[in-house]
Amino acid sequence: MNTFWVKWVLALGVMLVLGALLMAFFPAPATAPGGGSVSAALGQKILTGGVYITPLELVEDSRCPADVQCIQAGTVRIRATINSLNGDFVFKLGEPQTVGEDIITLAAVTPALKYSTVTVQPPDYLFIFAVQKAAPVTDGGTLSGTMTIGPICPVERPGQPCKPSPETYAAHQVYVYSADRKNLITTLTPDAEGKFSTELPIGAYWIDIIHSQIGAVNGAPVTVQITRGSTPSISIDIDTGIR
Repeated sequence: MNTFWVKWVLALGVMLVLGALLMAFFPAPATAPGGGSVSAALGQKILTGGVYITPLELVEDSRCPADVQCIQAGTVRIRATINSLNGDFVFKLGEPQTVGEDIITLAAVTPALKYSTVTVQPPDYLFIFAVQKAAPVTDGGTLSGTMTIGPICPVERPGQPCKPSPETYAAHQVYVYSADRKNLITTLTPDAEGKFSTELPIGAYWIDIIHSQIGAVNGAPVTVQITRGSTPSISIDIDTGIR
């Protein structure tokens, strides 16, 4: 074998080894073949419906085990990143959430809770998402808002302000209902600065958040009227009760 072919074979071998190392350290995201669903474990990036989703943290699993009679069925909430958007998003099982031009739903969670004596460990969870494109708003306006949360610390020292974390904002989602409060139109997650916005068709909407027993909420619930080209803005202030 001449020198040229020896060098070519060696170069090809080096390229194959480098490719294998890159795949090991930077694995491609799991994708849904043929448009089907794909499950994601915590920390695993998946591509489904044209959207990159990475579940980061199990926030809540209050589902009722099959061997227990519960008053409420409970739910699952997780924190995840979407595409390359700034900030994280909190998804609740079965509740659609509009993120950009997509409607994303945490559609299913496995394993099911069969026994109250068995605790599912975080690495064993698998999450399935449903993604669909949001219908374009051709005749309506844009609702925007700002959320403030505080106090965060009992005592604030000069030069050391206590600000809500992005996770704190994300945990206080804003729900947009039809005016009669019967239909959930969309769920908005405030960003790291407490801001949120969405486009809505012409009509009246009832907007609220989940109210805790501690502290108080000003600015919600509130009814907002969307007209053609309107840009109404709301402010929601959450008193944490920390004193």
